Amino acid sequence: LNKRNIKTTSPGETAKQLAYVPQLNEKTFPYSVIDIVLMGRAAHIGLFSAPSSRDVAVAEEALELVGLTSFKDRPYTQLSGGEAQLVLLARALAQKTKMIIMDEPTAHLDFKNELTVLETIVQLVSKTGLSIIMATHFPNHAFYFENNSIDISVALMSRMTFSAVGSPSEILSEDNLKSIYSINAKVVSHRMDNDSELRQIIPISTVA
Repeated sequence: LNKRNIKTTSPGETAKQLAYVPQLNEKTFPYSVIDIVLMGRAAHIGLFSAPSSRDVAVAEEALELVGLTSFKDRPYTQLSGGEAQLVLLARALAQKTKMIIMDEPTAHLDFKNELTVLETIVQLVSKTGLSIIMATHFPNHAFYFENNSIDISVALMSRMTFSAVGSPSEILSEDNLKSIYSINAKVVSHRMDNDSELRQIIPISTVA
């Protein structure tokens, strides 16, 4: 990480350079949303210190970036899945790193909340220049980002190795989908009203 062996870098130093958003976080204690986001400032706060006004301002800015300013004082345990996922993203943003790793951020979400998370990622990358590494089981996510003019590279993984790396249009071919996922699929293009092209994968059948 930044030319340093991550195995020999302290957790605190790593947290100042790399943030992580899990796919699921148990809502065990009714912390307020702002307290959850402030946890992202842990690497910047002394061991026995309280968050400073600067830390609170950073946390509030992170909530604003994900559109949840009005949720600041709500109990985290009362949020929907999509809202909770955006709070975890805000917590990662509060770390003030240049890179965020996201582990299946739309897992367990319905269509609307899935789209809300994806739209938020697009806005963040466009506005802040963040680099995001995202694991997903839905290759259409890659086309979603490409369709929204995000500079994206795709790495298809098979048997714990990367079998193909490149742009979505190059890598998400029908042949690769058949080889990696064992499915027959069609990659289709649709011309939108604004004359942009929307590409999507339509699964047809499994391959025996």
